[in-house]
Amino acid sequence: MHQRLCEVAEENGVTIVAESLRPQESRIGYSLQQMKQLFDLVDHPRFKVMIDLTAMSVSGETIQQWFDVFGKENIVHAHFQDCDPYGHYIWGEGKRNLRKDLEDMVKNGYEGYFTQELTAPAYYLDPFRYDKRNVQNLRMYME
Repeated sequence: MHQRLCEVAEENGVTIVAESLRPQESRIGYSLQQMKQLFDLVDHPRFKVMIDLTAMSVSGETIQQWFDVFGKENIVHAHFQDCDPYGHYIWGEGKRNLRKDLEDMVKNGYEGYFTQELTAPAYYLDPFRYDKRNVQNLRMYME
């Protein structure tokens, strides 16, 4: 199926990006090893991967391991949020090291997108407050 989707993607100038997930969310993509196996099976230039810091943390993996396996040319997106290892938190509410994570991305020449999945229930009740705190934490390292 992924190969066929990649053919359609190529016809339309689109790239498919596969996300790693947590074990309770997927049976084919919850570890670096599984994502590498899927990537190699699909074997198509329109098929890339993304790093999800939460899924990666749950699996006990590192950003560097992902770059060592896929190289910067095949990692084109990152769900870049804090976690502990579960959860999708604003920066400062989990256990990840924002400075080190950014340094690892830069060191590996990452040029893709950063997006965030922020799913703690409190965020829905007062999104502006949490977004403001999150942006303040990110600005310490991104300006």
